[in-house]
Amino acid sequence: MRWLIVVPMMVLLCLAFGCSEDTNNGTDPVCTNVVNVTNASGLLHGSPCTQDSECMYGKCLQSPVASFKFCSKNCSCGANSSCSDDPANNGVTYACARKRSGTSVNAEQCLLRCSSVADCQKVDSRYNACDFLPDTMDISSGAAKVCFIQ
Repeated sequence: MRWLIVVPMMVLLCLAFGCSEDTNNGTDPVCTNVVNVTNASGLLHGSPCTQDSECMYGKCLQSPVASFKFCSKNCSCGANSSCSDDPANNGVTYACARKRSGTSVNAEQCLLRCSSVADCQKVDSRYNACDFLPDTMDISSGAAKVCFIQ
């Protein structure tokens, strides 16, 4: 009978504080990640960069999806972390990609969502593929096709 009180209470706590499956190595079910705009006029997700300060969210990362560094943000959980909330980059929107296994500093990142390579090349001509990410990249965009370099 006690579980009739505990289970709804846990659900309410998750709704109020934003639960996540994998924060703090699974030890803390409450997500405390906050993603802040650090450069309001900075480059958008998928745009080539050389340093963090060039990017809207202060994250210029090297990823298996491209041979160059590009702007992104951590889209794992928390305030302002949804890729779809951000302005489109030359008409191209975003999908959150997550690490398939293990941990990494760039485990979650916003990638360019696409339906053709032409979408990708609106942002940078070096993108030459629009598809689901191959298993060899150890990163997954789920059911979204994204831009990458083969």
